[in-house]
Amino acid sequence: MRKTAAIVLRVALALTLLLVGVMIWINPSVWHSYLQPWAQSVKVAGSSRPIMQAMAILDILLGAAMIFDLWTWIAALVAAIALLLAIIAMGLSNLSILCLGLFGAAIALCVAKMPEPTARKMGLL
Repeated sequence: MRKTAAIVLRVALALTLLLVGVMIWINPSVWHSYLQPWAQSVKVAGSSRPIMQAMAILDILLGAAMIFDLWTWIAALVAAIALLLAIIAMGLSNLSILCLGLFGAAIALCVAKMPEPTARKMGLL
């Protein structure tokens, strides 16, 4: 991947995660409503709010790490896992299809920024 393409991918994914994190933090009930009923039933201390706030914080931290290019491949890997879980929790919907594209972007960024020795051990080079 060319350097400019990797930067654009990193910054775009970072901004998306940062903004989604802020939006979830501001209005967690709206984001909670996108989940399948089985996922909506998962609660901490009788409320879904702590789970949604934890996801908001995670998204913000991952986005910040990517913006500052800190541990980017690890942040992208964690983002990909979180996006995959979100896709499963949402089921097939308009939003989950968009998350699928973000999942692919996170995987691409993870592979692009992964240290060469790690990528060799994983058979990616």
